Amino acid sequence: MVDLSPSEKIEDSSRGIGSLAITQVEPIITRTPMSRLPADNFIEMPPIGFMYDRVGIGRRLDHASPSRFKRHSQTLLVKITTDQGLIGWGEAHAPAAPAVHAKVITDLLAPILIGQDARRIGPLWDKMYSSQRLRGYATGFFTESIAGVDIALWDILGKFVGLPLYQLLGGKYRD
Repeated sequence: MVDLSPSEKIEDSSRGIGSLAITQVEPIITRTPMSRLPADNFIEMPPIGFMYDRVGIGRRLDHASPSRFKRHSQTLLVKITTDQGLIGWGEAHAPAAPAVHAKVITDLLAPILIGQDARRIGPLWDKMYSSQRLRGYATGFFTESIAGVDIALWDILGKFVGLPLYQLLGGKYRD
């Protein structure tokens, strides 16, 4: 039996199945209580490179502001469903305002993705990113939302070809 490379396995698996059309893109906000002290007890530390030896300012925390994060850990999961019944899961880094990420996904990214072949990860990423390029949204909520979608698409592809993601991305890095 001949072992196929991940790209050959993707091509081989695609024969006869037609498209793997995206039918639904769903953002899901998750929240879990924090087991640590309340968020008000966390203090934002001075930035890296702050001068600690000048007048002792760097050692003073009396002007520090409490953390603005809620009293729970929260993030945003992305669930993508295809017409073949495959479901991919991703996570957008969203510790402060996952509702913003959810809105980006439902209003900006989902219309780009619905009906598209989930295996076309590169072109879909380019379409998503390019949709806001002229508006200057190249970081932050927008790219964090794209990252969650990207992870879900790779999850679908791995399930489709029956390979773990690390093999799709080139194999083991270390033994």
